[in-house]
Amino acid sequence: MNSVSSPRDGNRHYRFVFYLVVIMISRVTTSCGFLLSSPPARRRSHELFRRHYYNSRSFFSRRDSSGVVRSPVVVVDSRVRTLHELSSSSAQQQETQREELTEEEKVELSTAIQTKGDEIRALKDGGASKDDIAPLVQELLALKAKLDPSSVKPPKKKQQQQQGKKKKKQQQQQTPKPTNPDAESDYITPRAENFSKWYNDIIRAASLAESSPVRGSMVIKPWGMSLWDAIRTDLDTRIKRHGAENAYFPLLIPQSFLSKEAEHVDGFAKECAVVTHHRLASLPGDDGALGPDPAAKLDEPLVIRPTSETIIWSTFRKWIASYRDLPLKVNQWANVMRWEMRTRPFLRTSEFLWQEGHTAHATGESALEDATAMSSQYAALARELLAMPVVEGAKSPRERFAGAEETFTIEALMPNGWALQSGTSHFLGKSFGTAFDVTFQNEVGEREVVW
Repeated sequence: MNSVSSPRDGNRHYRFVFYLVVIMISRVTTSCGFLLSSPPARRRSHELFRRHYYNSRSFFSRRDSSGVVRSPVVVVDSRVRTLHELSSSSAQQQETQREELTEEEKVELSTAIQTKGDEIRALKDGGASKDDIAPLVQELLALKAKLDPSSVKPPKKKQQQQQGKKKKKQQQQQTPKPTNPDAESDYITPRAENFSKWYNDIIRAASLAESSPVRGSMVIKPWGMSLWDAIRTDLDTRIKRHGAENAYFPLLIPQSFLSKEAEHVDGFAKECAVVTHHRLASLPGDDGALGPDPAAKLDEPLVIRPTSETIIWSTFRKWIASYRDLPLKVNQWANVMRWEMRTRPFLRTSEFLWQEGHTAHATGESALEDATAMSSQYAALARELLAMPVVEGAKSPRERFAGAEETFTIEALMPNGWALQSGTSHFLGKSFGTAFDVTFQNEVGEREVVW
């Protein structure tokens, strides 16, 4: 039978022949010694053989008890010396490159480092995930290393080992095991350590949302949108059972509409995003930049809706003529824009999804009863669908909705002890009916302002 041996098998064969020769010579010498020497002398012969046998093995590569092939000490020493020489040569080259940088190049690198650092800080403040920031951090370290290689310290051996173990553990686990939220975790900041960071990490780890290029806005990912869909489906059923119908009103509202209700405009003026032009044009220059076309300026600025009371009540004026048209109940699922200074995903963002219901009534009692009934529906949804306990009550005069006579609210208590407004219902009185001249003819033929 023919067989093919690998180089490693051939080396093992040659070693075996050498050891066999050594053993045969040693055996003959030892046998002669047995005949001519005493037991102590025979023991010394065995000792000499053992030393000779094991010392001869140090000149050859061999397998240890774990099956790993070990290189001879002489070869290892020579390779270590080569590695040190290469490391020294690399360090000298880096030092030479750093010395060759001109002052202008150093200034450019310093500016690039500062710009990259500001970009990373802005992303962190916006709640960006570690995965989004990591590539920028690597770019920053590369710039620092180019300017001053000594400023970037190589990771210590122990840190490398820990990182290797951590990466291996993450690969083995398809999904992280559920743990105590207050305990240490590779994926989520402990809640007891940093509540805000824990909240952002939960959203990131659950893949609910992520930051967007627009400050204060977020991209709602499929998992996050599915939660909103479940809430919307449940609440929409409750709203229709309450007697309201769905409708949709324009996103852009004439600026003059907000001025008709004084308290309302004061409450939202600082949060409004305003559209002033309807077309862009190329700006003078060769960079191809775009800007508002002066010839396309709007006659009246348009406000991106912060809420829809003004546009809806201007429409109610056309829809309501008689008491037979009352009560009128409409609901809208939409997005709104409020230019928030400090944002947090899902809790407070510049653009967000919501539901707003608007009703018109012949009497104040009917309007107040409707407002409190919807507040109770919000509380029922929180408890029955979300399993979230809430406290029902009314807002203080300072916290009421702008233009409302009463604001009913449900408040949830967060783990850090803060109260979170989770739903509101407003009794507007006659404020918007008066501001937009929405009247109806009562049963005796007289005109009245709707509630």
